[in-house]
Amino acid sequence: SVVSMGDRVFARCYELGSVKLSENLIALGEMAFYECKKLREIKVPDSVEQIGISAFENCEMLEQISIGKGVNTINSNILEGTIVSNVYYADKKDVWETIMLSENPKLDSARMHYKTSEMPDLQPLEEEKEEFEALPIILISAAVVICVGGAVVTVLSINKKKS
Repeated sequence: SVVSMGDRVFARCYELGSVKLSENLIALGEMAFYECKKLREIKVPDSVEQIGISAFENCEMLEQISIGKGVNTINSNILEGTIVSNVYYADKKDVWETIMLSENPKLDSARMHYKTSEMPDLQPLEEEKEEFEALPIILISAAVVICVGGAVVTVLSINKKKS
């Protein structure tokens, strides 16, 4: 399955509404979801160790992000141009404070929610649940999706094993 998402892999996929990331993923590349204008929420699994520069920048509808406890590096401006106001982190506050954080004004101003028991599953926001359910969903596990001008062009199967 996919263990790393390259730079700009979903950049400008304007119609991308939801993504389920593989539990084997260890890195999100720079600008991985740049300008995915309809992306509403993202759950970064515990397996991810690094989030690249501007990974979710200008995802104008992004309201919620859940960050797994495996993350140890968050590069700059991951949430700039979003409307994220709540960030959920899968571990305790003292662990969050050990993460290498680059300049992230939007992340710094968000309300942080640390693990107290179980991380909440992100649910579609009630006021637009119908519209959200109609948006495209892509499962990232053993495929790379190439977007050109916001449209899915092709899906390439790959077989990568973690070393």
